[in-house]
Amino acid sequence: MTPDDIHRELDKLWSKVTAGGTPPASPFTPPAYHAAEYSLYDSPAITREVTLETVSLIKKQHRDEVLRLSQLLELKERSVAELGERLRQASAELDRLRRREETVEALTTQATVSYAAELEAAEEAKRLAQERLKDEEARLRTIAEESRRRLNSEETRWKSLEADWTEREQDYLLRLRELEARAEKERERAASAQGVERRALSDLGEAKTAIESSLSQLLVERREREEAEKERGRALQRVKDVEERMNELQNLFAEERKQWQELWDRERSAWEGKKQELASWEDRVRQEKEAFHLKFGELEERETRHASEMSEILRRSSDAGEKMSDFMRQAAAKAAELAQLPASAPGAPRRWDWRVLAGAAAALVLAAAAVPVWRALHKLDFTLVSSHALEAARPTAIAFDGDALWVAEWDGGLAACDPGDPATVLRRTVVAAKGPYHPASLSVWAGKMYTLDAAQARILRHAIVEPERVEAAWPSPGPAPAALAHDGQNLWSYDAATKLLYRHLGEGAEAQVETYSVGFDAALTALRWHKDELWAWDAKGKQLVALRLKGKAFELEQAAPLVPGAQSFLFTYRAGEKNVQQLELWALSTDAAGQHVLNKYLVRR
Repeated sequence: MTPDDIHRELDKLWSKVTAGGTPPASPFTPPAYHAAEYSLYDSPAITREVTLETVSLIKKQHRDEVLRLSQLLELKERSVAELGERLRQASAELDRLRRREETVEALTTQATVSYAAELEAAEEAKRLAQERLKDEEARLRTIAEESRRRLNSEETRWKSLEADWTEREQDYLLRLRELEARAEKERERAASAQGVERRALSDLGEAKTAIESSLSQLLVERREREEAEKERGRALQRVKDVEERMNELQNLFAEERKQWQELWDRERSAWEGKKQELASWEDRVRQEKEAFHLKFGELEERETRHASEMSEILRRSSDAGEKMSDFMRQAAAKAAELAQLPASAPGAPRRWDWRVLAGAAAALVLAAAAVPVWRALHKLDFTLVSSHALEAARPTAIAFDGDALWVAEWDGGLAACDPGDPATVLRRTVVAAKGPYHPASLSVWAGKMYTLDAAQARILRHAIVEPERVEAAWPSPGPAPAALAHDGQNLWSYDAATKLLYRHLGEGAEAQVETYSVGFDAALTALRWHKDELWAWDAKGKQLVALRLKGKAFELEQAAPLVPGAQSFLFTYRAGEKNVQQLELWALSTDAAGQHVLNKYLVRR
């Protein structure tokens, strides 16, 4: 009930109580009345009735309020249930959209890979179509030339047949005229002589038969001539169609040739730039080679001089040893003589013992002789154990993950080979990288594979279980990265332009790097950590070097040449005699025949 309804009900009750009096101005103000207006008998009844009606009115209002509150509560519960249902539907829709987004992303990745494969297939199909176009053009030219020759020969034959037919027709016409003349003569003779009539009639029948046969033969030859004319027309039409097809193919070939010419011009301009760059590199390499030869000559001269000096020292050492032996014999004899003399006076001055001096001299001689022996015993040596041919196109780097031997190829491919037989390929895949991708170095650690992209000067990270997918990529610190290695904690790279080693303190473009120099002139193209030593292949010195970190520079510890070289290498262990672990070196190289081989060496230090 509204407040107006309540006021009206109260006014009605008040009118009953006051017997039709005027209601008060405010429902909350008690009315002014006199007790004399009411009797003693009907006053309680009226009050009771008013009380009951008031109570019923209040109960009715209470019921209405309870009903309204229950309706509101029910409406609230329905709203909450509806909102919960909408929330569940929204969650389900969100899950569906998430799954759909993941599916779309996977399909997009798959479509990208398939588009790349289709692009390569389209390029191959384009090349095959061009080859087929050339073959078809040559074949059509051959067919056209053959058709032209046949047409000329047929035309010559048709002309000769036409001339023959014309000549024979003229002959037949002449014979017909002669026969007609003879028939006329025979008629004249028949008129003059009846006896000759039967013979003339027989001759006339023969002539008629000959004329009919000649005419039938002439008709046959005319039909053959018409068929030959039709065949000639069809041949001319085929020649015309072939010429039109040839013109279309020539137009297509001209357009394709124009496009290929434009592509060739662009490639040639790029090649000219590369050629100039290569020429500058060749000049620089030639200068470095000349400097290397000069330095190598100086080193050879120095080594020769050092060898001659060492031989002279050894000769002097042997002479000194002989002199020391003589001296020792003389000293022993002198000691025997002195032992027979009486002891010297107590106040005599003390002299140095000759035996001490002799021992010191002998120790010096032995130390001088032990230096070359120690150098010979601690020389780095490689013994070839086995050699395997690789079934790979332009391999650039190798790495070992504990189970498989990974080989990186210049065209972006990765191959997992059997370590027992590297010629057996267990798995082959192609990295789906954005833009040109040419891996120049390879490193494996903790289930991850790192490749060095020489095309865009960047480092890529892959999962060892899915190497074709790139997890992360970031630029290398230097402009010309050449080698990559992992020490178990950090990634290391070498740049050929700056000739510095970089230690990556993390992964990604925001990671910090530390720079280290190399203590000698070298061009490192492959890196590999072994314990606390950094091993590298020096392409400039054609040798395998072992480096040790001292401060902020790597100093040369050992070096030894390796034939025929090492484009990339790695270390493994094998059980030797008495279960002693022996160090093995796997080197990727190219033999004299140009075949890519994987050589395994036993390392002795």
